[in-house]
Amino acid sequence: MKGFFLLNFNAYFNHMKLLNSLFFLLIATVCNAQTMGDPCDSIFIHSVIPNATGEQIEVMASNHSLDIMSYPGFILFNENGDTIAVEDVNYFGIGWNEQLHILNIINQPTLPMTGLLELHTHFYDSLRCSWSWTLGPAKLTEQQEESIQIAPNPAHDWIEIQHLTDNISLEINIYNAYGEQMKSNLSGKRIDISSFPNGIYHLEYKTLNSLKRIKFIVL
Repeated sequence: MKGFFLLNFNAYFNHMKLLNSLFFLLIATVCNAQTMGDPCDSIFIHSVIPNATGEQIEVMASNHSLDIMSYPGFILFNENGDTIAVEDVNYFGIGWNEQLHILNIINQPTLPMTGLLELHTHFYDSLRCSWSWTLGPAKLTEQQEESIQIAPNPAHDWIEIQHLTDNISLEINIYNAYGEQMKSNLSGKRIDISSFPNGIYHLEYKTLNSLKRIKFIVL
C-alpha cells in the first residue's frame, strides 16, 4: 500500500512539474513574441497639439507592449527637418494608460504644420519610432473662451479679436441681425467690416464643445 501511494504521489508530482514547465514556456513564448514584434506597432499617439501658451507641444501617448521604452523622449521636426520641440527625458518610461509628454518649443512653428514625430529611448541614445504628423492650432481653454472680446465696439471700418494668442486660430463667421451670413471662414485677429451697413452683427466662432457668439455694432 505504501508503494502504491508513493507511486501515485510521484506521478502527480511529475504531472504538476510538466504543467508548470508548459505554463512558463507559454509565458516565455508570449513575452518573446511581444519583444520580437515591432514595438512601434504598440505605441499609440493620441494627440499632438500646442498648449494654450504656445510655448510647449503636448503629446498624448500610450504603450501597449511589454517594453516600457526606458528613458524615452519625443522630438518634433518640421517638413524641412528643423527641430521644432524636444521633450526632457521621461524617467518612468511609457505606460499602458494615456500619458502626457511635454515638449519645449525651440523654433516656433507656423500652423498647420506637417512634420515628423520621433520617439527616442535611453536618454536619446536610440531612435525607436517615428510618425508623420500634422500639427494643428491649439485649442482654446475655458478661460480664453471667456476672455475673448471684440474692439472697437461700436466699430466702423474694422474689428479686432482681443485676448487671442498667435498660436490659436479660430474659424469665424459673421451674421447680421437677420441671420444672414456676411463673412465666412475667416481667420486672424483683424477683420475688415468697411462694407457693412450700420447695424447689429454677431461674430460666431467654434470652440471645442460649442459655438460662441459676440454681438457688435457697426456705425
